Amino acid sequence: MRKAILTILILLGAIGSNAQDLGAQNNETTSIAVFDGNVKNVPNGTIVNFWFPENGDYIGEAVTKINKGKFHFKKKINENTKYIITLGEDTKELPILAASGTTKITGNNDDCSHWRVENKNPMVIEENAYKDRRKLIQAEYEKELKLREKKGQTATRSVYSGGNLIFSEEQFYISSMYEFMKKRPYSKLYKDELKTLMDLTSRVGDFLSYTHLKKLVKELFVKLPFSQLGEYQTYYLYYGDVLDVGDDMEDFTLYDHKGFEHHLTELNGNGKYLLLEFCRKEDKGVMETRPENYLNELYDKYSDYFDIVTVNCDSKDAWTSGKLPCDRWNEWNDHKSSLDVLMKYSTLFRYVFVSTKGKIMGFGNPDDFMDKAKKHFAFIQ
Repeated sequence: MRKAILTILILLGAIGSNAQDLGAQNNETTSIAVFDGNVKNVPNGTIVNFWFPENGDYIGEAVTKINKGKFHFKKKINENTKYIITLGEDTKELPILAASGTTKITGNNDDCSHWRVENKNPMVIEENAYKDRRKLIQAEYEKELKLREKKGQTATRSVYSGGNLIFSEEQFYISSMYEFMKKRPYSKLYKDELKTLMDLTSRVGDFLSYTHLKKLVKELFVKLPFSQLGEYQTYYLYYGDVLDVGDDMEDFTLYDHKGFEHHLTELNGNGKYLLLEFCRKEDKGVMETRPENYLNELYDKYSDYFDIVTVNCDSKDAWTSGKLPCDRWNEWNDHKSSLDVLMKYSTLFRYVFVSTKGKIMGFGNPDDFMDKAKKHFAFIQ
């Protein structure tokens, strides 16, 4: 074995692939994996190097040679660990998130960094699904371009109007990827692609098209873990300014567990303070950090002085399933994961303290909930 010449590049993340972030190198299971390659336009006799992690470094060994476009080798691997293939002395790298059984590798040239990896690892399957979708979008866009050129139509940018087809490269990509992602589970790939869609949305110059597209992208936010929504606060996809201290409450229509309609501001003017809580009960992390004991204690002692409204941010299916735990106070959901409400009142905080006159007094999170409650609710002893 020889020490990897490219170790520094590898550790700096210069491998050009999502696979580095996809692989969780814990709960590893040792097994035997077969690597079958079938590639085109690669010279016979080209050495295939296999690189594997060892003591924080990557170690490389020449394992086989390409013969008539094919190569084959068998290795003991740890599942969910990232390995790397290179060719000869070339610095281009193909990262592989390993799985037991057979890993198929295909490609059309000697740039192995663009070869396709297929195995039964769920993260590899998901990555391929995104790659395939991007290729399909590109092919469909080019096909549409040719059709429009034949008709003498512009293919650069068009104004969205009344549900008509929107067409620019950014618009085409966002709309097509939206249809794909709304059926995909949340993953790091999902999160990274969402940021790409937001960036593309910001490049759309026509206001009506921009408004339409950001509505689509915003719908994809519902799959993000609740704790990660805050980092999107400063992007393009909420409407109007986020409420701040001193602002009046903004109203929204929500529904209780029995399906009755409520207004977020309906408790204003009853002489009580109001605590708004934003909570997604499907999210294990949210429930583990929720100061439930404090909430119940305050409600038992001081319900004559303040009301609680938990704005539930679960999906409509979860909300109406009857499987989520219910609170004793008002708990409402807008049947759209309450994302509009959350983003208006600030995704950075879980709690909003409101005065008897319906004005925002302050914000808080689970770790400082009682301190903020005592600060804003003077009746707490």
